[in-house]
Amino acid sequence: MVHAELSVSPEAGRALRAGCPFLTRDHLATRTRGLATGSVVDLLEGRHFVGRGFFDENGPRAVSVYTRDRATNLDAAFWRAGLERAAELRRSLVNLTWTDAFRVVNGEGDFLPGLVVETYSSYAVLRLQTDALRPHLGSIVDAVRGALQPRGIYEKRRTADGARGHHLGGSTAPDALPVREGNLRFLARMAEGDQTGLFLDLREARRAVARYSRGRQVVNACSFTGTLSLTAAAAGSPRVVSVDASPRSSAWGRENFAANGLPPESHEFLTGDPAEVLSRIATSSRRFELALVEVPCFPEKPKPEPARKPAAKPAKAKPGKSKPAKGKSGGKRRMGAPSGADPIERFRRGYGELVRAAVSVLQPQGLLACGIHEQDLAFNDFLSLLRESAGGLGATLQVIEVQGLPPDFPVNPAWPRGRYLRFVLCAVRR
Repeated sequence: MVHAELSVSPEAGRALRAGCPFLTRDHLATRTRGLATGSVVDLLEGRHFVGRGFFDENGPRAVSVYTRDRATNLDAAFWRAGLERAAELRRSLVNLTWTDAFRVVNGEGDFLPGLVVETYSSYAVLRLQTDALRPHLGSIVDAVRGALQPRGIYEKRRTADGARGHHLGGSTAPDALPVREGNLRFLARMAEGDQTGLFLDLREARRAVARYSRGRQVVNACSFTGTLSLTAAAAGSPRVVSVDASPRSSAWGRENFAANGLPPESHEFLTGDPAEVLSRIATSSRRFELALVEVPCFPEKPKPEPARKPAAKPAKAKPGKSKPAKGKSGGKRRMGAPSGADPIERFRRGYGELVRAAVSVLQPQGLLACGIHEQDLAFNDFLSLLRESAGGLGATLQVIEVQGLPPDFPVNPAWPRGRYLRFVLCAVRR
């Protein structure tokens, strides 16, 4: 059922015809007062239909667009077809004998903007990245149940009482659910926090770390639940030092090691600000052959003001330029960072400090591996940051490998920002 017709600018009409998955409020030429979040709206350029989607009263994405076919209704049948299509693609891409944890729906990449669905050992986990989907959750859950036949369904979200997994149906998962990836078992938590503990988008990064860890002493900054650390240890690193600011994450990392028959006491788990911990290690004689910096998160950029607040009119942005809400895929740990300056500069300075600390504990012929979300910093700028940070210590870098998203994270060519992750492995020479 269509609740309203909204007029859009010619610029927005061109973007929609090219496949842009959402519109910002600046590109709506119609008043939306009284239109509820989740309402189905038709988008018109003049008298020409250019898309149908769901309206969000408060979010930066005023309308998420799901079809450009006027004959397609955004009903239960639409969600069933979308989930089946996405699940069928994964069955052709994912080696189910190697892993039972993968992404089934990747938002814009599966032409279902704002929706993320993952499966962990036959338990489905949902994330809604726009409130426009909240009124349609029942239909989405039914579609997930039909396409995946999961043992249970959870939704990861933040509420007034904190972030956690909400059980939506089926059986409840164990507090620590083992999932397979190769010969390893990672413990995922469906009901705890807003993350499961296993970043599926770092799968190719874990493969790369396994290739370079054998026989090398490894330090892992921003180790979170220790999946990269465990990968390095299982691949033959004689000693792995995991550093994270959260005591809970360090404890989780120890549990992951124990679940794979690797005595946690044979490795080290240090709690504290990673840059500070590495700087203390640098004052000793201890050095490593491989340093890892997972994807960190420093204080976020200011969130856009709600459209209803009186404010100076912002400059018009092109469709596709606003930053999407982070899901898992973008879930990261917040850390301290230098205060002052603008948020992007704070991020650069914070990450630069981490890189310098990591390089400072490397042997002269060591390896450095770093992850980045391009929503935080463009890839070319990130390479410049790595070069400048290492150069300040008299070191040069050679990029020897770059990993991105695994195949269960497809990208819509009309939304290239969906290719958000890079994991760079460098040779460090002094």
